[in-house]
Amino acid sequence: MRHLGLRCGFCVLLLLTASDLLAQRVWITPGPFLRFGYGPSISETDFSTYAIEPYALKGEIGYQFPLGLSLGLAYEGGNYPKVSRVYHRFHIIQGLLRWRVFPYRRLSHYFNIGPHITLGGYKTGFGLNAALGADYVLTRNVAFFVEASANAVFPDRAAEGIRSGRAAFDGLGFLGAGLRITLKPLPIPIRTLTIEGPAQLQRREYGIFTARVDDEATRPISYVWFMGDGTQYTGPTIEHRYRLPGRYEIQVQARNAAGIVRTATHLVEVVERPRAVRIVSFQPLADTIRRGNLITFEAQIEGAPHIRYFWNFGDGNVTLTTDNQYRLEEGLRAGTMSLRAQATHRFDKTGVYTVSLVADNELGRDSVQAQIVVKPNACDLITALESVTFDFGKSSLNESARAVLDQNVRILQSCPDLIVQLVGYADYVGGEAFNTLLSLRRALAVYNYYQQQGIAPERLIFRGLGALPPPCPNPEEDRPGCRQLRRVDTIIIRWPR
Repeated sequence: MRHLGLRCGFCVLLLLTASDLLAQRVWITPGPFLRFGYGPSISETDFSTYAIEPYALKGEIGYQFPLGLSLGLAYEGGNYPKVSRVYHRFHIIQGLLRWRVFPYRRLSHYFNIGPHITLGGYKTGFGLNAALGADYVLTRNVAFFVEASANAVFPDRAAEGIRSGRAAFDGLGFLGAGLRITLKPLPIPIRTLTIEGPAQLQRREYGIFTARVDDEATRPISYVWFMGDGTQYTGPTIEHRYRLPGRYEIQVQARNAAGIVRTATHLVEVVERPRAVRIVSFQPLADTIRRGNLITFEAQIEGAPHIRYFWNFGDGNVTLTTDNQYRLEEGLRAGTMSLRAQATHRFDKTGVYTVSLVADNELGRDSVQAQIVVKPNACDLITALESVTFDFGKSSLNESARAVLDQNVRILQSCPDLIVQLVGYADYVGGEAFNTLLSLRRALAVYNYYQQQGIAPERLIFRGLGALPPPCPNPEEDRPGCRQLRRVDTIIIRWPR
């Protein structure tokens, strides 16, 4: 059946399709409300078809839920003189389920549906109510609405007492406007949002940040913080510290029941607290060594750039090193240098030495010490090498002499610091000039043999001292002359250290 009320309702809806152009984000507060409306009434019965009646009143009490849904109990009544000759005033009690299509907008379509009971006609009627409309929020408590509704009244003769067979029900409608009054005011959206907090922090120093909104904004307000390092918090005031230095943009989002999200940002610079130098560890690889052997010292130093460190080995040798390279290592405070100091040294004298490491930067100084005992080495314990003897009147080396010199060569090769003097002698037989020359030739023969075996010439000094006076240790065996006096001694020279 075609009903004038339904048609008019659809027409009103089509006229309001441009409402999105005027929409803005405003929350519809959940809570109780009242609606009052007035407008012409509409009827479609067996007595009259699509009649515009003088007036109708509409009233409703209901409750608004989130997401635009609401439940209401409504009264609709008015003067319907064209319904019949006898029954003119009707009272319609409705139960309504309404859906506001855009609950977050100031201007929104809505439709509702529900059962009704109709009084005042030939007999009590019942049926289904449907309506289309739109409302526009005027203030925090008041909205203006336009609505077209239709009530299908069963049975067919309930309103006018006539059953013509044209339709199975009669139709009563409402086309008008009114006000919706919410008992709970609309929330006021957040207009301003700022962040109060420090602009600079030391690394790992806690900073307190507070979000401030305008006083008019409706409470409660929810806050979500994004700290720029992957950390999030909630609440109006938070406390945070940063693990690494740098520039961070803090962002906070605030929202209340009005549904509008405000965002504010705040820049904070995180700097590294300068730290005085510190020697974390210091360890010589040995505390007792032999003279001439190399010893290594290792240390770990931390501190703010720039770092210098000095090695003093206690024997007059000092080294200075500067390291300004910045390195970020796992487990180390950012902005702090960590360097490995290493030194290798050889002590030329025996004794007890105090080795010290001193490190400094612009903020401080640190030092450590270690005692090193330097003992004589095997070469230091050698006091003399074997001498070789010669045949009478000869300066050449025989096989036995070479065998003795080979033993000396092995010692000289294993002790590269040894310097020797080769002193040649003759026995008392012969003239002084002859014996002097002969002793020099014998020393030169040993000198040449050492060189042939790889001994550096700068480690060798040779001289001839001529004849040695009697007596001869074995005069009976060594005739002519004395063999033990015809010799070359290899004497170790100990230079003063």
